[in-house]
Amino acid sequence: LSPRTTACLSGWTLISLSLLDVNVGGVPLKSVADISFNLRKVKMAFVGSGLFRPLGRSLLSSVSIRGAPVVNSPRVRAPIRFGSGIRAALKEGDAVPEVTFKTRVRDETVPGPNPFRWQDLTSSEIFAGKKVILFALPGAFTPTCSSNHLPRYEELYDQFKALGVDSIVCLSVNDAFVMYRWGLSLGSKNVFLLPDGNGEFSAGMGMLVKKDNLGFGDRSWRYSMLVNDGKIEKLFSEAGMSDNFGDDPFIVSDADTMLAYLKGTTSVGVATPKAFEG
Repeated sequence: LSPRTTACLSGWTLISLSLLDVNVGGVPLKSVADISFNLRKVKMAFVGSGLFRPLGRSLLSSVSIRGAPVVNSPRVRAPIRFGSGIRAALKEGDAVPEVTFKTRVRDETVPGPNPFRWQDLTSSEIFAGKKVILFALPGAFTPTCSSNHLPRYEELYDQFKALGVDSIVCLSVNDAFVMYRWGLSLGSKNVFLLPDGNGEFSAGMGMLVKKDNLGFGDRSWRYSMLVNDGKIEKLFSEAGMSDNFGDDPFIVSDADTMLAYLKGTTSVGVATPKAFEG
């Protein structure tokens, strides 16, 4: 990709913007050549270098219109994509994206037959000061995710805990209601199901891909990582990451591979999947 990259949005009048402390592909961009909104498109030409990855509100939090942050504007929706095809994903040693997840929690003080309420949960609350395994997958209720990926991490939960892991998180670009019902259907009790409904965390990771070929829209690529105090210690990402990839590889992001890494041994391979219908 060229260091000067153009992104297009629509529906804005001509407004000058300021951009503060932006990191793209791990490269800080200190100067802006031209950032202006047009009636039909916005041209953002950044002077700098590095690859561009999918960026959502993590970037928009640094953008303001006359001093007001763009992030809460109803006319700006994450994720914004720069370029196309394979984008630069975060790597080992990088900090995970700081986003706010919209979750649902049970609260018996809530009146009525459905004692649940909304609760914001930040990346810092999940990862800071902890050793966390996060594995991400294309979708709840889908075959590999339901027959192997989530169930196997659930099965090996006690072994991970014995090796010093504080929590295991399963992330998908689904909403909180879907993730909750999926967990119930599989009897998941130990793995925390984290809804990345807007795809903001996945975009910040550089792992948001299009699955329009399956009617899924934007989803997370399949990967797993060990996060130590907010930084990626080990990352296992499946090969072939690209938009509308014709297959769903499941070779290295499985629970047994992560367990072998923590033990310092060789993985026995992907476990036999459970039965799945659908």
